[in-house]
Amino acid sequence: MTASMMTDLDAARESLQRWMRGQPAFGPDIELVAVYALTKGQSSDMMELLCRCRGEDALTHFILRREPRGRQLFLKPDIPREYAVLRALELEGSVPVPPMLACETSDAVLGAPFLVMGKVEGFVPLGKPSVHVAGPLLGLDAETRRRLWLSAMKGLVAVHALDWQTVMPFMAEGAAQVTPLRAHVETLTQWYQWAAAGRKFPVTDAALAYLRAECARVENQPSVLLWNDARIGNMIFAQSGELAAVIDWEAAIVGPAAIDLGYWLMMDEFHAEAIGVRRLPGLPDREETIRTYETLSGRTVHDLDYFVVRAAFFTATTLIRQADLAIAAGRYAADSRMAYDNSVTQIIARQLGLLVPPMSPDFIAHRQLQLLDSGSA
Repeated sequence: MTASMMTDLDAARESLQRWMRGQPAFGPDIELVAVYALTKGQSSDMMELLCRCRGEDALTHFILRREPRGRQLFLKPDIPREYAVLRALELEGSVPVPPMLACETSDAVLGAPFLVMGKVEGFVPLGKPSVHVAGPLLGLDAETRRRLWLSAMKGLVAVHALDWQTVMPFMAEGAAQVTPLRAHVETLTQWYQWAAAGRKFPVTDAALAYLRAECARVENQPSVLLWNDARIGNMIFAQSGELAAVIDWEAAIVGPAAIDLGYWLMMDEFHAEAIGVRRLPGLPDREETIRTYETLSGRTVHDLDYFVVRAAFFTATTLIRQADLAIAAGRYAADSRMAYDNSVTQIIARQLGLLVPPMSPDFIAHRQLQLLDSGSA
């Protein structure tokens, strides 16, 4: 959250409070006591709203997600669609999500659409440079970590088991006369071309060529609801390790289950082998993750190498945008190599048999890889 965004938000507090008072979920007696910027979240502006009912002392916390404007990671952010997905999941009940309270589809209140949801108590397993060396997982014992991991896997399986045609039929609206995977690859192509802005990125260009060329080989697979951002860093857990909520649904689509599992595996590698980090006791490796997913889901997942490349390409594209935004803000020099030389382009290069690039100093700083030493390698 930028300082200017917070200044704008402070100025708009009365407008936001008036809006809340007009929403059935809050009512005319709601008082917006304070607004806090949340540093977590890269693809939307995140705020915590501290509220109470007029005349009462008890405080209630809500979370607001607002579409970014001019500095977004994705080509077409769509908060109202994310709200619709989350609301459908909330009503269906098999996948735990935060309670959805209200959504503003216009720019009138905060300059961009936003949603408000209830705050779910718990913790999110985040940490730089890796969840294995920083963040809340370090404070858990091996048994609790394994319980967390298994609860997360069950959550992913529940997403894929959901009858999305019944629960959220709007997910099929505007579907092209091609397979969901082919449509997805074309969407990725448009997003990547927008992010690349005519520049050549040798490794990610090769990844896109691979995804397009090999799509026909892997595209004819059953479609499930895809979270499309499948990782424990997008989950909230109770201190017991049990899953409390699955969050960040802005990229949700339908397609092969391997899209989510491939992303899960790639992110797992991103936090461990890709940067030379030992896994914390209790957190299984790739082979056990695949075996457990297939056992829990009753589904055999094919062509995971393709979908790991897809996941790394997806993440590499976000890094291109993050690098550009950092350069525009003056945090990196114009000739920064962060978007070219990072652990994700290294994953792609290894998968495709290309020359593996070094890690750029800016990426090392971005991921705080200077925290690593010989004792954690």
